[in-house]
Amino acid sequence: MIYGFGTKSKKTTYLGRRYCHNCDGFTNYYLYRQYSYYSVFFIPIIKITKAYFIGCDVCRLGTEINKEDAQALKEEYANFPMEPLLVKVINDIKSWAHEEGNKKTKEALIKQIDAYCYFKDKSDYLEQLIDDVCKIEKGKEVNELSKKT
Repeated sequence: MIYGFGTKSKKTTYLGRRYCHNCDGFTNYYLYRQYSYYSVFFIPIIKITKAYFIGCDVCRLGTEINKEDAQALKEEYANFPMEPLLVKVINDIKSWAHEEGNKKTKEALIKQIDAYCYFKDKSDYLEQLIDDVCKIEKGKEVNELSKKT
């Protein structure tokens, strides 16, 4: 008789694009539900433990959270913009960051983004995303200039 233990994880809620320090880039973050199980002949029979964590879609590096926090995140991000829109938002922010002298204000950029992607109750997320993208893009410019000299 063949028996054993295993672990599986499943994406449950999309949490947006964030900077992953392990991957060194913007990746999709999800709320995952992970469980351990007992199997017989490679068929999961009994779930032993269940856990929740927030993690990067690429490297799965993340932080474990409790069930109540996981439920709160599910409710909070139920109507969050999906990946294709967030990619467009990040590209618009990158373009804005590279403009000579930033002729457009940050408020004008937010208004432009809100025209096609509404961040209902997530204005703090959008502002943090703008700040993070600008820091990274400016860091790239400094690295490129130092390589030339």
